[in-house]
Amino acid sequence: MRRILATLLLAACAGTAGAADGKTVAERCAAATASAVVANSSTAEAAPLDSGWTVQAEGTWAAGAADGVLLEIRIDMDRYHSETRTGASGAWRVSQDFNLCGKHTLRVFAMPMVQDGDRLVHCLERGTSAPQTFDLPCEPVARIDSCTWQCTEDDCAGSCTAGARSGVPDYVAHWGLNDSGYHAVEGFSRGPWTHEVVCKPGEKVTFKVRGRNGTGRWSNVAERACGQPGA
Repeated sequence: MRRILATLLLAACAGTAGAADGKTVAERCAAATASAVVANSSTAEAAPLDSGWTVQAEGTWAAGAADGVLLEIRIDMDRYHSETRTGASGAWRVSQDFNLCGKHTLRVFAMPMVQDGDRLVHCLERGTSAPQTFDLPCEPVARIDSCTWQCTEDDCAGSCTAGARSGVPDYVAHWGLNDSGYHAVEGFSRGPWTHEVVCKPGEKVTFKVRGRNGTGRWSNVAERACGQPGA
């Protein structure tokens, strides 16, 4: 696409084609404007998934002395989406799967577009952009989803199932009791993990994961009271 757009720009700069108003394409591009706005800081957000996030953002665009705009959605200057819109103004929205934690910048580029006969010329040098930063946590989030128990007056035998999300998968899972005595589950995985445990009333089953195949950041410690049933 970059090669195609560059070709269109070169054709516009040559200025050999004319429009109904007598102006060359280059002259029309020189007068054209375009802009994009990210609606507000709350619209560039990340919804956590087991395998990463979905980055969502929305806003508006406007064009002046142009027949429309070319919109490009970039994250950290890598282009994820582009489309042309005709008219003087409108709205845009993007929903993009993304799996890199940390701080990033979503940037919306708007470049004016003029009609030259049966072709559309993108005036790339007249483009502007609007940025919006977002931050995706690098720490995984651990949870104990459910436990089933068989208890006596002295102790409980149970089976607990846990999961994790966010951070940088795959994970190494660790089970413990009262936030100590942890042992790692063999292998790297995205879960879920099931663990057989024996505990006494008042104790807590604890669970945590470490991301990036066991070399990354630790999660929170999830816990479930011994004998506490259900999800």
